[in-house]
Amino acid sequence: MRRIGVCGAAMYAVGMLLVAVACAGGYPGIADARDTGMVETQAEQSAAGSGTVTLPDAGPTANSSSNGTTVVYFPAGWISDLRNATQNADVGFDSDYGGSSSDIKYLNNLTAALDPYEHIRLREGYKIEGYWVSSYLQASITPFVVEENVTALPMANRTQLLPEGADENISRYLEGDDSPESYLEASVFLRELYAIGAWWHAKIGWPQQTVLESPEMPSVAINSTHATVTIYTEELYCGYRTVARYTDTYSRMNYEVSTTEWTTISQEADQRWPCY
Repeated sequence: MRRIGVCGAAMYAVGMLLVAVACAGGYPGIADARDTGMVETQAEQSAAGSGTVTLPDAGPTANSSSNGTTVVYFPAGWISDLRNATQNADVGFDSDYGGSSSDIKYLNNLTAALDPYEHIRLREGYKIEGYWVSSYLQASITPFVVEENVTALPMANRTQLLPEGADENISRYLEGDDSPESYLEASVFLRELYAIGAWWHAKIGWPQQTVLESPEMPSVAINSTHATVTIYTEELYCGYRTVARYTDTYSRMNYEVSTTEWTTISQEADQRWPCY
């Protein structure tokens, strides 16, 4: 991650405004999650919480509850491996560049980012493409889905970058095997896809957060109708250590997210972590 040692006050103020926009939304179908704020008591539990289990050496472990819900817990390393594989996917461009405010790169092989995911796939007949926009403060990617037989080209006008027929709701085109792994993979993929090529301020938020195993391991609570994914993360940034919880709920066999929330669990001052 590239860090800037000294940044003028004016540039920083503008940058943080851009960050607020980038982090609050920009992930159609999943990351428009509202921040539900600081949790006041430890009594509040995630939707997937039911009992405790021993951390396995590798792979998930299940814990059944009396209400017909099975909670499957996953090691944090399982998610970390997926994240690394996604970021290393060959999508055909060099993202290590903070260009001018008019730098736009068109990407036509983002479907390759889905290759590391064994339990989900893109609906037949479609492909993921996108564009990458770089400014002096950040760079970020906007993926979209088009039909496989369409030769999508970027629009000449910057205000109309999406080709005709493109859909930014990637989750609408995902299919899976209905396993707990598939719903966890969907939640990770739909965030990691937008993190490809993220630079400087665009890396604030999910791209720079570390998945935790405490206060709870990553989990999927699954019953006859729904699957709920819960992931806790740690963010070390701008003088604070922040623990957050992501909660995504899916209807079974449907990978378009029904509801999603991002909740700040705790925030502690720690001056070791600078702003950038």
